[in-house]
This record gives sequence, C-alpha cells and structure tokens, in this order.
Amino acid sequence: MYPDSGWVSVYLNTWQDVANAIEIARSNYDQMVLKGEMKND
Repeated sequence: MYPDSGWVSVYLNTWQDVANAIEIARSNYDQMVLKGEMKND
C-alpha cells in the first residue's frame, strides 16, 4: 500500500462492489474535469 499515491483498491466480490467502484471512478473523473485536469471531449 502506498498512502500518498492517490490510488484506491477495492475488492470486487459482488455486483454491488463493481457498482461502487464505478461510482468512485466516475466521481474522481468528474472532479478532475471540473478542475480542468482532463479534457472532456
């Protein structure tokens, strides 16, 4: 584990775990777009 890496690890044992992981990724992406850190093509 690298505490300052910004990475998040989750276990994908159920479909709810997958849905939660997608929600985390989408939220992070949306925040980056709002900050102008990524292009939104």
